[in-house]
Amino acid sequence: MSSIKPSIAPQLATRQQVMDPEQVYHHQRLADLGAFSAMMVHELRNPLTTLMMALDHFQSLELQPSSQERLDLAISEVDHLGELLNSILNYSKYQSLNRQLLELNDFVQTVLDEWDVTPAAATRKLSFTRADENLTVLIDPAKFKQVLINLVRNAVEATQPGESICCTVFKTDAKAYIQIQNPAPLIPPSEIEKLANPFFSTKQSGTGLGLAIVKQLVEAHQGDFIVESDVQNGVCVCIGLSFEAAF
Repeated sequence: MSSIKPSIAPQLATRQQVMDPEQVYHHQRLADLGAFSAMMVHELRNPLTTLMMALDHFQSLELQPSSQERLDLAISEVDHLGELLNSILNYSKYQSLNRQLLELNDFVQTVLDEWDVTPAAATRKLSFTRADENLTVLIDPAKFKQVLINLVRNAVEATQPGESICCTVFKTDAKAYIQIQNPAPLIPPSEIEKLANPFFSTKQSGTGLGLAIVKQLVEAHQGDFIVESDVQNGVCVCIGLSFEAAF
């Protein structure tokens, strides 16, 4: 699979970080919505915990196969609801950062090595290409690990067993880039525009917050986030980090 780095890098390099008044208003509305969402999540967690405890109790009983099947479905749905609440809470939080100067190649390699021992990694081929030189950036390692894990997990879910996922670190102009590319089917342009919108998902079981959280964390680092899709290259997600932000 050929790389699409040249098509992405100029777009990232020319994007502006200045917000106009409408964007400021939009960010304030998101902050208000975030505070409300956090309150609702806390209110819903108590009854959800009670419900899960009751379901766990029934798991200890000997049930008819049909009843056990219904119980397993109920537990699965409660787990999914809990995952959704956690995602909403993460998205609604103010993303304060604990930044550190890190060498990007080594950081990405460490995260991918940790991912490589998980069961989900066994069915896909994950390759990593380092940049030709050391690239020092200022990032929050915990938050950016979350970014990478989310992107790799999305790539795994979008591909078939045995297919390859390619992660590349490279430098263009004054920015360092992380690119994750997979041979997933073409995503229509109308859907690409919505991929990082809260609660938008192309997956039946998705929460629609994975890429929204990724984009939020990248932008908290004053970074660039872009998705491209074409028939030849599949789907490519690219993150740009400015060297100026590192000093």
